[in-house]
Amino acid sequence: MRLFVIFFLFVVFAAPAFSAESPVVVKNDHYTVTSWAGAEKAAETLRLMEALLQNYNQLFLFDLSKLPAPLSVTIYATKEDFAKAMEGKTPVVPTDFVFLQYTDPALSVLACWATEDMAHPLAFQGFYQYLWSFLPRTPSWIETGLAYHFWNVTWDGKALLPVTEEPFLDSLQARWATEAPTDLTPLLTAASANELDSWALVTFLLQASDPVYPRVLGSILGNLAPAATLEANRQSALQRFQSGKSLPLAAKELVAWWKGQSSFSTVLGQGVAKMKEKDYAAALKLFQGALLQRPSDEQAQYYLGLASYELKDYPTAETSFSMIAGKNLPAGLLEYAKGLTAFAQKKWDDAKLYLGQAVERNEAEYKKAVAPVLDLIKS
Repeated sequence: MRLFVIFFLFVVFAAPAFSAESPVVVKNDHYTVTSWAGAEKAAETLRLMEALLQNYNQLFLFDLSKLPAPLSVTIYATKEDFAKAMEGKTPVVPTDFVFLQYTDPALSVLACWATEDMAHPLAFQGFYQYLWSFLPRTPSWIETGLAYHFWNVTWDGKALLPVTEEPFLDSLQARWATEAPTDLTPLLTAASANELDSWALVTFLLQASDPVYPRVLGSILGNLAPAATLEANRQSALQRFQSGKSLPLAAKELVAWWKGQSSFSTVLGQGVAKMKEKDYAAALKLFQGALLQRPSDEQAQYYLGLASYELKDYPTAETSFSMIAGKNLPAGLLEYAKGLTAFAQKKWDDAKLYLGQAVERNEAEYKKAVAPVLDLIKS
């Protein structure tokens, strides 16, 4: 897991000017976005931050009209401009997006730079910005776990899309193979909770089928007090957790639940193994499961098409192959698969087209392989 940096600041430094032009500033009821990267980036970031805010608030149900000040985001045009702006404001120049918290909420700002994937780090840092606006002293496992929970977002430029994959599962299972918790007390009382364990616990509380766990989390979050000390909120969370489940039992059920989860790479690997065993029906189900976690993954989509082909479900194979751009597959492989699928359906013109393209893209691999198929078409 990556460590994102958050700095607490008690003094204010003047922002440097990066050009003679003024930045673009866009606002809504909750955010002010200042962009040195143009109006389009400002508008999209404002939409993203508002969508994230509503996502955060589904858990906490804060009255957003009581924000102490609009939440501020500044976008620099380049990483170099970002680094220059951070000079003198942080102990070390951060290498990731950063939330700068001042004693005056109106001066606090989430600083970032324009890049292709801004959603993940903005979701992470934006959660701290949101949470600390209402609850400045929250137990470490809650804020850390939820920050990583909200990090896992998919943004299409207009809206947040449903997320079906747990990105840290492989790392968690590797860690817990030798260091699985047997009692949750250390995690719930830690001043600086382990990131993986915090994420795992929060995700479990949100998704567990036992209704006690979501109720426990709801009770904990609903009773955190803005004016309370950190220790008071920590003890409140601990007591409310214990009122629902004993901590050793909760640890046992937490570990068992995560052992029952399968990551994308695990499911895909199981599918490939079934293909090698020629158990194509089982492989098909596994590839379908992999695509539920990563709907746009080309490798899983290709294997789904391949399994469908072996099961003689040629229309499904054709559809699967048509959904792949092929950029991440070996040269000619996709065209070869399309050609054989078209041949199996007696679509001779399509078969000749695709097989010819396979040879064009990778003559050494496919010239001999497609020759007998093309001979059959000619005959």
